Amino acid sequence: MLEVEFTHDGSRCTPELFIAAPEKYEGLIVCIECRKRAWFTKGFTTVKGVERTACFGSHHEDGCNRASSILEAEDMEGIETDENGDNKSADIFINLDKTKHGQIEKSVDNDKTDAPCTNSDLI
Repeated sequence: MLEVEFTHDGSRCTPELFIAAPEKYEGLIVCIECRKRAWFTKGFTTVKGVERTACFGSHHEDGCNRASSILEAEDMEGIETDENGDNKSADIFINLDKTKHGQIEKSVDNDKTDAPCTNSDLI
């Protein structure tokens, strides 16, 4: 959300206003529609240059139009669903042939001690 309600006076609060005076708004902001408590999330840019805008979040009431949308995967038409309408198949396919180094790395035991384990070690 890019706008919430400041409960103290009913005014609107944007990320810019919150950043300018966090002590004024902190704990006193709610979703404009469902009136559930809201919080501020700082914006940032990743090392790869992906930018996330500062915004507000909330655990919205069911049906609130300001809640985040649920995205549907492509080509899921005709997939069987459960009683909640959720897809029963949540398969994730990982192509291990597309590794960074062209090979799959195998983990190796890094225990470098030569001493055998004794019962006193377990206590």
